[in-house]
Amino acid sequence: MQIHISASQGVDTPISVQAFGLSLSLSCLEAGCSLVIKGGDDGASVTIERAAAAEPVAEQAAIPEPAALPEAVPVQDAEQELFQKLSMLRKQVAAEAGVPPYVVFHDNTLREMCRLLPEDAAALQGIQGVGKAKLDKYGERFIAAIKEFTGAA
Repeated sequence: MQIHISASQGVDTPISVQAFGLSLSLSCLEAGCSLVIKGGDDGASVTIERAAAAEPVAEQAAIPEPAALPEAVPVQDAEQELFQKLSMLRKQVAAEAGVPPYVVFHDNTLREMCRLLPEDAAALQGIQGVGKAKLDKYGERFIAAIKEFTGAA
């Protein structure tokens, strides 16, 4: 893909161009100066050259917009508070078992507990990271902590 830029009049102020995922600033273009911006085959480089006299110059090339990043999902204050409580419980349980906290449950598993608020063993086992063994070892304590937090105890 190539992008052509032409200065019909001299340009002293920089022209900003979004091309190939980069922000380019071009300045000091002479009147009648035509440039070609080419994306490199490696996908990581850009070449800027003077356009050949016979090369057609488009008034304005269409530049595709970069894909938008998904917005971060906001964490509710209550979820954050419960996450902190479950993290503390996980640390306590891990210390008792003599294992690192992530062996008990990963952060993602705790976040899922905060989002779904399981109130029984079946609901807790439906969360990724909670298998039969962890359910048997730790399930009751985490369900009790969730119920206490939600007032369902």
